Amino acid sequence: MPRFLYIVCIVLVFALGALIVAFNAEFMRVELLFGSIELSSGQWLVIAFLLGWVAGVISAWHFVRKLTQERGDLRRKLRLAEAELKNVRPLPRDGV
Repeated sequence: MPRFLYIVCIVLVFALGALIVAFNAEFMRVELLFGSIELSSGQWLVIAFLLGWVAGVISAWHFVRKLTQERGDLRRKLRLAEAELKNVRPLPRDGV
């Protein structure tokens, strides 16, 4: 079921993008440093949406990567602290 919902969501996003391009047909020309680009306003909106999505994915990936590194560091420090604790004060056996 989740795979079906994922496919439906992807199809809806593509359909929404096609509708945006179809309803915004006025052409806009953008002058860049190395040339100019002429696209419809709907295409510009879809490009802006995709660039925002990519920026969001990159920032989320960076955040998760930082959390994963911090978790690894904490696990390593915990292992060292436990080993040091065992060396300093051995735990009593037989509940004494």
